[in-house]
Amino acid sequence: MSVQRALLTFAILPLMVLAGRWFTIASRSAYRHVRLAIAEVNAALAEGIIGIRVVQAFRREAINAEQFDQVNTSYLASSRYAIQVSSTIMPALDVFNAAGTALMLWFGGRAILGEAIFGARPELTIGVLTAFILYVERFFEPIRELTGRYDTLQAATAAGERIFQLLDTQPEVRDKPGAIPLERIEGHVCFEHVTFGYVP
Repeated sequence: MSVQRALLTFAILPLMVLAGRWFTIASRSAYRHVRLAIAEVNAALAEGIIGIRVVQAFRREAINAEQFDQVNTSYLASSRYAIQVSSTIMPALDVFNAAGTALMLWFGGRAILGEAIFGARPELTIGVLTAFILYVERFFEPIRELTGRYDTLQAATAAGERIFQLLDTQPEVRDKPGAIPLERIEGHVCFEHVTFGYVP
């Protein structure tokens, strides 16, 4: 319908690519920090519940509560940052959409009025201008949908990375090189001539 209008529509793409690149890097980093913070909260909670008798025996309730509060605050800060990153991309897309529509109206309006644009007098009708404004709207809809899905994908990817990181962790206790594998043992264990006592 109009090559100039099509090029004008794509003029915003470089900005969108830059914004998408920033969003990819920032959201991946943010969700990784959230997963690490969740792991620390779970670890602190599990240690506190499992060792509750020891905590009470040594009167460490206040210290443990303070440590858990620090871990929980760290998780809150990580989550807030992830939400901020996630919530900035949609308004940015709306700004790009508005900028594309404004460019289309500005140059299209001047073309309809018969003003020379880029050294040429393009012929443009109101119908073609309206079509391109609607094209700009339609252009941003799938990008908005993909961005919402991509945010969810980043959160899932961060969780998957954490799982594989735990699975790839090597145990600290290992067999010596050349150790003989222990076959299946059958029989009984007997303690004979065993004593117990306190040394003065």
